[in-house]
Amino acid sequence: MSIQINMGDHVSDFPTMLIKVPFKYQWATKWARNQAKLIAANVKTADKYFKSLPAKRSLTQLLADRRIWINYAFEWYGRGVRQPGSNDIGIGDLAYLRGKEGRVRHPDSRARAHRWSPERRFARS
Repeated sequence: MSIQINMGDHVSDFPTMLIKVPFKYQWATKWARNQAKLIAANVKTADKYFKSLPAKRSLTQLLADRRIWINYAFEWYGRGVRQPGSNDIGIGDLAYLRGKEGRVRHPDSRARAHRWSPERRFARS
């Protein structure tokens, strides 16, 4: 299996800080977990990079660890939080609000996004 998402079936070690992922963010959380799996499977250097970090675990190993829980950090505006010694990860509002927009983009991506936007495509009719 894989890293788990708290959908109400888990009580965090820090229940006053980390709660179940709200319904409006569940799709984005699942999407991000699936993207991480794709990175682990397709980017050869991903596992090597994660093994170079202090915990010495690959991305594949982390994603396969069912002891790790992704929770919602409801009072944490930052991207995320993890308490030392805990398997609970809290994702904050900033990560959900910025989401995919936080990635580095091609300099011309704004123009291309505008040219192919659904609003523009439907405006032609």
